[in-house]
Amino acid sequence: MPNHAMDATIVEQLTSVLEDLEQDHALLDQERFIERAQALDEIDFQLIHGLPPLMAGSDSRSALLTALLERARRLQTSLERIDQELIAELRAGIRSAAFSRAELAQRIQRYAGTDSARSGGLISYAYVDDFVNALLGFTSSEIEAEVARKPDMVFFQATPVRYILDMIARAQISDRDVFFDLGCGLGRVLVLVALLTGAASVGVEVEPAYGGYAQLCAEELGITTIQIQNTDARVATYTDGSVFFMYHPFTGEILEQVLQRLRAHAEGRRIRLCTLGRCTLTVARQDWLELIGPGECNAFQLAVFVSKEGLEVRG
Repeated sequence: MPNHAMDATIVEQLTSVLEDLEQDHALLDQERFIERAQALDEIDFQLIHGLPPLMAGSDSRSALLTALLERARRLQTSLERIDQELIAELRAGIRSAAFSRAELAQRIQRYAGTDSARSGGLISYAYVDDFVNALLGFTSSEIEAEVARKPDMVFFQATPVRYILDMIARAQISDRDVFFDLGCGLGRVLVLVALLTGAASVGVEVEPAYGGYAQLCAEELGITTIQIQNTDARVATYTDGSVFFMYHPFTGEILEQVLQRLRAHAEGRRIRLCTLGRCTLTVARQDWLELIGPGECNAFQLAVFVSKEGLEVRG
């Protein structure tokens, strides 16, 4: 097929895609967040990025393609505005304490679900991650690190929301707990745990820029139960900690030393330790912990451990 005929076929297909989306009035329903997110992905990939290459090689259809691109951008703006209004309403409700913890969890499930994966990989992200990022105010794409990472420290990666919700349920986190996220990064786990459980939440993060951003996001939502310790997890203060979480924040000697700190803390009380990523394999070998709950113990599933009773006090 000649190039101009192929281009014409592509334009017809893109026009059909846009018309179908423009006529899908269900996308205007505020509660259809996932469908809107899928539509926005389609607009961005197929139209916003798909049309310009065709425009560059076609003088005869330039006006048609330009008009098509403008329609795509108008629809994109319209759908994004619905999401912005939805998020603004929910954030106002959080600040005014209009929702109970259970109601907020139900709204997250209702609007964004937890299973609509949008990227590959064994630990992947879903549309609920986009929703929660917007809801909690985690909208900055780049936070410039100020501290050089030490050899055993792992680069920050956000924990997918479905694992956070799973952890809250399986570890039975409540407002009686003090929750620690070791290597908390931008603090999404902290904020979500605080909102959905009422637990006092402490983030340990060596990078001040990350910790500062987490604190700012919490303050903008009126959350007062979050603290950030800008320090190395090996020297952090774990007073009253009852639940700890690690998403592979460090390896090697740092991980071993942090686990020894947690073991010493567990000599005075039983603790729960939740892990995700390769650190799980090291944690599973600790003789002072036992795995609880369903599932295999591997790097790609959330693992929940509890410290054994009657740990011998080490000098």
